[in-house]
Amino acid sequence: MKIVLIYPSYEKLLVSNLDPPINLIIVAESLRHHDVEIIDLRITKTIPDADIYGFSCSTPGYPQMVDSLHRIKQERKDAKTIIGGAHASALPRECLQDGFDKVFVGECDVTLPHIVADWNNSPDIILGELPLELPSYHILDFVQPSNYVRTSQKIYSLILSRGCVWRCRYCASNRKHRIMRIGCVTETLASLEEIRGLRFMDENFLIDKKWFFDVTSSLNIPYFIFARGEDLCDETMLNQLATSGCKVISVGFESGSQQIHKNARTGKDVERMVLGIHKAAKVGINIRLNLIIGLPGETWDTIKETVEKVNQLDFASYSLNHFVAYPGTYWYKDYEGSLSNLYCACGHNSGFCSSSLVGEWREYMLQNIRNDKKLLFRGASQRRQQGG
Repeated sequence: MKIVLIYPSYEKLLVSNLDPPINLIIVAESLRHHDVEIIDLRITKTIPDADIYGFSCSTPGYPQMVDSLHRIKQERKDAKTIIGGAHASALPRECLQDGFDKVFVGECDVTLPHIVADWNNSPDIILGELPLELPSYHILDFVQPSNYVRTSQKIYSLILSRGCVWRCRYCASNRKHRIMRIGCVTETLASLEEIRGLRFMDENFLIDKKWFFDVTSSLNIPYFIFARGEDLCDETMLNQLATSGCKVISVGFESGSQQIHKNARTGKDVERMVLGIHKAAKVGINIRLNLIIGLPGETWDTIKETVEKVNQLDFASYSLNHFVAYPGTYWYKDYEGSLSNLYCACGHNSGFCSSSLVGEWREYMLQNIRNDKKLLFRGASQRRQQGG
């Protein structure tokens, strides 16, 4: 059976082809005994003939997935279609109404092979079974490395764990944290060629301390992770990061206002984050700050408080994102009437804004955050829906 998995280009988000779509590679691995192909719309607009088309996206990429669906249905009337990902998990009935034959809610790599094998007897809305231990996967079996900037340079992005134990109100991540056992980690790494660097895209690489030590104990390769700033106060963990090759940590700082963190239920302590970031800088690890403008409760005072805190920190670069209440998040219900605006042209004049002052706040931060710090991204981050 021919199965084509489609990943959006996220054109409005200006997401370049730095890395292959790891989540779709994991899905493709679960369908390995079929003829499975990944079509990344950042690379090509040509969609080949197939028996089943699988789509995956977060909310900003959904309109493009609907356009691709209509195109496929016009050209291949008997084609079977199924969609999953963060948007579909949050709004499954809407996806059915838009014309997808089936919708996957949750993670699909355990259940999807069974759906493919018995398509006609499966429901329209499918609840995915959560894998308790994550399987290994082989990136180079499913993508052409030359199509991706980092992969072509032997710098590989990996996901070795899923879920997050925290309950931040701007995020729709699964709350059950699961890991890939060390044997499968070793197999996944062994499938790569001439590794020059690794980017661990796990939502928080430091949740499970023992697992973190097990994974990194034999590493001697430059690598990047996402982590909470407070975790960097743990000196044993920080020393392990430094000695095992960690060069960059992306920290979800979001705001310098403790009240904003309280509103968002992040569980983060601003002063502990500041301390952890200082400690990481002292051992030679570069910090990338992720900031969010316009979280509920944001005012000029909290914006100025954030700028003041940020300017006290030793960090290498930052991203500046405006808050979007994506489907599946706690705050989505407060903005549900503006669903069409959630498909945002991030960082531009059109699209969703949580406050009419977001533009002014953004310009204030750009002008007042120390100008020796590199701005890596300005817009609204799709990771706020998926986690991270």
